[in-house]
Amino acid sequence: MAIQKNAAENIFGKLTIRFIFSMLDLEGFQGDVELAATASKAVFLEQGKERFNQVKSFPAFAEVVQKVDEMLGGKGLESLVESTAKNSLTGLRAKSNAACIVFGHSLLDSLLYALCELSHSINPKDWTNFIKQRQVKVEELLISDVDTSVEKITRAFVQSLDRDSLLKKADMLHAVCKPVAPPKMSVHYVFSELALTDLDTLRHEIVHGTRFRDQIPAAKDHLVFARLTGIYFFSIVGEKYSLRPSLSEKDIANIMKFSV
Repeated sequence: MAIQKNAAENIFGKLTIRFIFSMLDLEGFQGDVELAATASKAVFLEQGKERFNQVKSFPAFAEVVQKVDEMLGGKGLESLVESTAKNSLTGLRAKSNAACIVFGHSLLDSLLYALCELSHSINPKDWTNFIKQRQVKVEELLISDVDTSVEKITRAFVQSLDRDSLLKKADMLHAVCKPVAPPKMSVHYVFSELALTDLDTLRHEIVHGTRFRDQIPAAKDHLVFARLTGIYFFSIVGEKYSLRPSLSEKDIANIMKFSV
């Protein structure tokens, strides 16, 4: 049975606010880490020197340290300490950016799946094109009408999307909503399957490869793209079903607590 419009708009409103606030919070965290890393360079250097002096304080290592310093020439060890501090900051940025990319990807992926579920709950028949070749047991038709069987089969199809890729979810929403023209947005944004593929690939390389320790160019741009892509899909789903975000007083109170 299709969901009532006021209930759909309440779900739509909660999804909208949760996603946008979460992405803005994530972008803020990424920026804070970058700022903190830049401001902490002197602190990292001082900590490196302190650890180095602790090593020199042990008689067993003092002679070795002196020989290494002579080999490196004068301020060689000091340069080594500075290099270590710089590498620590670089590693901090890299790991923070990688974690933010993975989390941002997860937020977007979860959102698109939730929008697929919402679309189906509003009108299951919008998903019949994807299950036309599915076989149905005669027994099922005998105990329920065709609409009930279609709703059940399409619901199972939509639920299966939870295991599919971000790109597959995006393709399904485009196929269902069939946007005639790009939605109007407050900032310039053009949906790009290539950019979405890049984000998906980057997330995979971080989780399953070696990118967790690598510098990620334009990490902030990837996060902004993920947020705007989520707003884009909100827009096409909202336009398809004439939805406006609706929130109860309790929802608004929860949002205010979250944003403080």
